[in-house]
Order: sequence, then structure tokens, then C-alpha cells
Amino acid sequence: MDVEERVMQALQNSVEEVNQQVAEENRIDFDLSTPLIGDDSPLDSLGLVSLIVSAEGNINQDFDVSLALIDAEAMNDQQGVFRNLAALRDHIIRLLQDQAGT
Repeated sequence: MDVEERVMQALQNSVEEVNQQVAEENRIDFDLSTPLIGDDSPLDSLGLVSLIVSAEGNINQDFDVSLALIDAEAMNDQQGVFRNLAALRDHIIRLLQDQAGT
């Protein structure tokens, strides 16, 4: 399994974990276009934080690293690394590549 597949699996696990914690109407679909923030997102701020914490835990465990998903890049990204699952996946892959020095 390559890095992208492993990241996608970790994100899928995180979505499933969050969906177990939120009301049915606030559950998110595991689809790359699923919005994580904004009016179109079913997640409230607590749901988003739960997803980020879960994703960090899953990535850190799966890759044996210590990544923080909320960093200077995430805060300064005009496009928003949390706008949807695809953007979050890409952000995680960039962080992993930076940590590996590639």
C-alpha cells in the first residue's frame, strides 16, 4: 500500500470514528469532495476538531510519526487545507513528505 492509500485509510477510519460520535444528520460521507468547513459541511466546529484529532492519531500511529495537522501552513493556506477531504489528504501527504525530507 502506498502513502496515499495509507493516508486515505487513516482518513476513512477517522470519518468512521467521528460519525459514531455525532448525530445522524451531522455525519459526513467519505468522499474526497466532502466539505469539512463552511455552510455545506455537516460538521460543526467540535466535529471538525474531532476529525482533526482522530486523523492526527491515526496518521501518527500508522506512520510512526508525530504530525500536527494544524500548523502555520494550514493557518495561512488561502484555499483551506480543511475545505474538503481531498485538501486534508493532500496536506497530510505534504507533511509526511516534509518530515521524510522528500
